[in-house]
Amino acid sequence: MRRLIAVALPVVVLLAVAPTAMGATPPKQCRYLSGKTSLDPFPNDAFTRRSGATSTKRRVNISRRCTPANKNRVRMDVTDQNRLDGFSPGSQLILNVPGLRTSRAFRRSGLAPITNIAASLQKNAPIVILDAKTRKRQAYWAELDFTATNASKRMLLVHPAKNFGEGRRYVVIVRGLRRANGRRIGAAVGVRRAVRRNRRVRRMIRLARRAKVSTRRLFQVWDFTVASERSIQSRMLTIRNDAFAKLGDRNLADNRVTGASPSFNVTNVESFTPAQNPNLLRRVTGTFQVPCYLTSPGCAPGGRFNYGPNGLPAQRAGSFHTAPFTCVVPRSAAAAQGRASLYGHGLLGDAGEATRGTHVHLMANEHDITFCATDWAGFSEPDLGNTISLLGELSRFPEMADRIQQGFLNFLYLGRLMRHPQGLASNAAFQVSGRSAFNTSALYYDGNSQGGILGGALAAMAPDHRRAALGVPGMNFSVLLTRSSNWKVYGAIFNPAYPDQATHPLTLSLIQMLWDRSEGSGWSAHMTSDPPAGTPSHEVLMHVARGDHQVAPAAADIMARTIGARTNRRPLAPGAAQDKRPLYGIRRITSFPFAGSAIIYWEPGGGLGRVPLQPLVNTPTHSGVDPHGDPRYTVTARRQKSEFLKPGGRVIDVCGGGFCQAEKDPARP
Repeated sequence: MRRLIAVALPVVVLLAVAPTAMGATPPKQCRYLSGKTSLDPFPNDAFTRRSGATSTKRRVNISRRCTPANKNRVRMDVTDQNRLDGFSPGSQLILNVPGLRTSRAFRRSGLAPITNIAASLQKNAPIVILDAKTRKRQAYWAELDFTATNASKRMLLVHPAKNFGEGRRYVVIVRGLRRANGRRIGAAVGVRRAVRRNRRVRRMIRLARRAKVSTRRLFQVWDFTVASERSIQSRMLTIRNDAFAKLGDRNLADNRVTGASPSFNVTNVESFTPAQNPNLLRRVTGTFQVPCYLTSPGCAPGGRFNYGPNGLPAQRAGSFHTAPFTCVVPRSAAAAQGRASLYGHGLLGDAGEATRGTHVHLMANEHDITFCATDWAGFSEPDLGNTISLLGELSRFPEMADRIQQGFLNFLYLGRLMRHPQGLASNAAFQVSGRSAFNTSALYYDGNSQGGILGGALAAMAPDHRRAALGVPGMNFSVLLTRSSNWKVYGAIFNPAYPDQATHPLTLSLIQMLWDRSEGSGWSAHMTSDPPAGTPSHEVLMHVARGDHQVAPAAADIMARTIGARTNRRPLAPGAAQDKRPLYGIRRITSFPFAGSAIIYWEPGGGLGRVPLQPLVNTPTHSGVDPHGDPRYTVTARRQKSEFLKPGGRVIDVCGGGFCQAEKDPARP
């Protein structure tokens, strides 16, 4: 982290200039009804247009004149967002409510907080989100944007407790809000007139009444459409299918290995004596070739997708990415042939994390697993400079979103290298006692932090591994970012670059629409059921650190609800939950071993007093020792992962029927 700060601070100096005042009244195409705030509320079908060419029959249509401007008065380019047929399935709803800027007003209004999601479904809940087709209500939690230090810029944010359905239309009714002094807040500008005269608004009101939702004391009503599966996933699936077809494998759904192996080159083999490393026999590094679908030479940072005539990514003739790999062969492989697993590294790390992390060495040797890793291209150390620079000009965000998808392809090719008989297993570097160190019949995935976050999306699309262990994961970066202790570094760049605090949630929501293509939010509906076309089904085991400073557990809960993961009967220690109903909406495991996907919370090593409870606002208000790494350094947690990462693996109880307690491993740095 010190290295990241050292790199980031010079950029902050360049960006920290006086903000430029923008026009108070946005153009007509930026306003809903007669509102005076640009793109408020958001997401909103008022900022889409009809389209017979899309799955939802709509297409996003946001004028650049409406988007947030940086300190140089450059407004966000939303060309890529306007290619989508709806908004993010993980959309946070953003609403400007004059008079509702403080915690007292929030409580007076009776809004459902993060600690009481069930309140969002009560009959008299002030915010109701309805599926326009089924009229079923959506669970959520609401909060004020406390990243805005200026209270007058503070927006009301509403987060789905479970992602919205792809391709679905939703109607939002907001009513009965109050000020801090208890006085009622009147209807937003233009709403009363629209209820009488606007045909579309009147249809929404009729739908609400058919759902038995009162619209008395109405503040606002609007609708929005969620992007379709095809709109979100088609680019990634296109490059995956094309790249594997080049190997001769055109049927990825059967989880079989056909065609050729990707080409690779072993560049270094480092052997260890027991005294040098008691857990590892070898560290192997090398490179492999992956078709490149970006415009930049060799898929370097800064490129975007190269689009073909059909509007989908296409490989430029002869363009390949030389991707690095690092593998660790455990000492236990000398006694018996073990398993093969990919490893996903943490925030802006690299493939070498698989060799530096003591927890990886322990997991490898304790359970005879050979781990191989590559860089998360787009979100790795080589991308650090580009990531920092685009935080000041988010029109360039497609550079990051597109390269992360290329990074997914790199991981999938590395997985094929581990499974193919003529891949890594055929090389002398991976031979032990006259045989391969690992069995090529099955492949698994284990990742932590960023590796847990991106690993969830990878699981949904992977043809070669069907089981994944996701350490301290979450999804919806627009929810995760400002809650993370890491945001202290990146927020110090973003905040002065976009000086209008009122636009910060909108800015993050606009980039989330592209981030969906390359993180779990856009893939979670297909992670464990209804796999994408041409893809086998998958199961995942999520390990969450209660009180995590870097990846908010609330974001893991959203993932768990969306994918249908279950948890143990007593997921948290007594006194560890502030929620009225801990892990609301997540079903319990009634008996072990359990066949299915699961989310298991781990209490911080050292006891309940070691870290505060989960923060209740969207800022990194953590203090004390960060338990982020506790699960992976706990022997029983590693054993639970190992039992899951087997053919026909199951979730076993390693916590004696109660909550799971992490322990600080003596080997942890």
